[in-house]
Amino acid sequence: MTGIAKRLVMTLTLLSVSACSGAGGNGSEEQTPEEPEPDKVSRAMMGKKWPLTVDDGRLVCIGSNGLGAVVFVAPDGTNYALNVAAERQAKDAVDIDAIWTDDGPDKALRKDLEPLVLRGLSLC
Repeated sequence: MTGIAKRLVMTLTLLSVSACSGAGGNGSEEQTPEEPEPDKVSRAMMGKKWPLTVDDGRLVCIGSNGLGAVVFVAPDGTNYALNVAAERQAKDAVDIDAIWTDDGPDKALRKDLEPLVLRGLSLC
């Protein structure tokens, strides 16, 4: 068999195998669940520990090696400073108090922001 004939046989064999395996795009492929994006956070992910009045958003870290300014980006695009570094470095970030949930009947306590800050720092 010549080189061209061998390539033709291999190509036809591969096409046959891929057609039988469902790779033709007919929807029979097994779907893998999407991994959550590391910067996405939500009430659904944290449950009762969710510390904000908005339901979801993104975390951004301005820094490196686990150190930096952590900013929460709300669905409306507003940037909120989550730590002191963000208050100083992220000039467009506003105070998180505007969307920070009270915790308790006396409204003197706030829900803990640390889980969001730590997750944000992991992005640095």
